[in-house]
Amino acid sequence: MVPAEGRRDLQGTQSPVQKRGIDVNTGAKVEKIEKTESGVKVTFTDQNGNQQVKEADKVLVAVGRSPRTDNIDLAKTKVELDRGFIKTNESMETAEPGVFAIGDIVSGMPQLAHVGGMGGMVAVPKSPAAPSAPIKRERIPALHLHRAANRFCWID
Repeated sequence: MVPAEGRRDLQGTQSPVQKRGIDVNTGAKVEKIEKTESGVKVTFTDQNGNQQVKEADKVLVAVGRSPRTDNIDLAKTKVELDRGFIKTNESMETAEPGVFAIGDIVSGMPQLAHVGGMGGMVAVPKSPAAPSAPIKRERIPALHLHRAANRFCWID
């Protein structure tokens, strides 16, 4: 498995999984999986449209992920999409001022929980709805470093 940003043309080369004797079928549509005495029997349509039946000890089905942005009325906004993913700037703001996107729906971002969490940490302070409190100057400690003596002094 190669992340989107690291993909190269791997045509004609075997993956490490295939080198271990594992049969890999990408772009296939699984029709049926049946348990047999020795493992499983999988009926699927391959990427060329041919129906195939294969038997194996085990089967791994990986379906991928896609954004769920179809029915959220983005057509009424300036929000731009890239294959269903929402385009943002580095502050997670979309082309619609004041509208932010984070997590698995953001174009070009890895779909990982910690990336979504960080997106939230970036977006919330920029949001017009972000709570803000005035700075209370009396609560700010003043710190002075006296270089010659290499010591800290509080100044009131």
